[in-house]
Amino acid sequence: MNKEISIRQAFVMILLLVPVMKINMLPSYIANANGIDGYITVIVPMIIELVILWAVIIASRHGGIDKILTRALGDMGRRFVMLILIIVFAVRALVYSVEVCDFVSQVWFDQHDWLPVVLPLALATVYIGAKGIMGIARSAEIFVWLFIGVVILVALFNSSPVKLQNLSPVMTGNVTAKLTNGFKSALWFGDYLPFLMVKIKDADKKKVNLLFLAGGLAIVWTALVYVAFFSVYTSAASEIPNAFFRLLTYVIVSAELGHADWPGDILWLILATIKIAFLLWGIKSASESLSKKRWGAYIYFAVAFIVYATAATVTKNIQSVYGIGLTVWIPAIVIQYFIPLFVALTGALRCKSETA
Repeated sequence: MNKEISIRQAFVMILLLVPVMKINMLPSYIANANGIDGYITVIVPMIIELVILWAVIIASRHGGIDKILTRALGDMGRRFVMLILIIVFAVRALVYSVEVCDFVSQVWFDQHDWLPVVLPLALATVYIGAKGIMGIARSAEIFVWLFIGVVILVALFNSSPVKLQNLSPVMTGNVTAKLTNGFKSALWFGDYLPFLMVKIKDADKKKVNLLFLAGGLAIVWTALVYVAFFSVYTSAASEIPNAFFRLLTYVIVSAELGHADWPGDILWLILATIKIAFLLWGIKSASESLSKKRWGAYIYFAVAFIVYATAATVTKNIQSVYGIGLTVWIPAIVIQYFIPLFVALTGALRCKSETA
């Protein structure tokens, strides 16, 4: 299975796919936990998240996750880690699928039944994930132009009542509790984890700086959405879902032409679809490492079926899903951050011992 993408493709995927599921439903959940200071507390997990990017780069330089884990843990150890990754990717794909269905149901169809949303989403993401990482990377490259277009529209026609003074006073009340809640929210910020399955070509020291630049830009535009959302809706932010969509309603071209929010809505939905497909590809890649290629395909489709069957029949509200996630935040964060660090450090130490 081809797992290679170029530095350019990795840059675009980081810029577009890492922030996309942080900027719509999550801000209201963060506001519910930390009030108006939520925009500050998310800085902590976003910075911590860069640790995974560093681990991804190190792992890519030293032969990729399969090679590193086989050397360090043997075949059985590698398979055990792959099984854990399959579960993590599947849970994330489920959460994001629920978010997409919730978004479409609330915004476009006024609490419409989820099944007509789940079916096309499942078909698209399972197919894209099965086709491989190159198709996912090229899809992101194609839609980067739509992203640029939406940024231009927002820059030219934004009329949102953003007032930074609405964000003061800063960090009042129980600061320790707010920082703790910010750390807990790192559960939803492990978006570099599927990149661990990718092999980045030409990841030398000079070109790797581009990936950290992409990570920095991803933090910047995520933070801008949070600051704008909290400054506009202040204490009511916890009651306002779909933050990105709400902010886009303030993009008004003119009284005659009306709103220009629909390109942003389409962009978010496309990027969310690509993001879920990326996670499903991670499941496929881990499944093929766990078992033989033929059985890997069976595992992939079985897990994808479970994900979407659960999305269609069991989970009906993204906020309740966030609440469930909070009950297992400690093991989830440990898994999300420990595995990449273990792979990176093991690969680096192994390489150092071989060259010594």
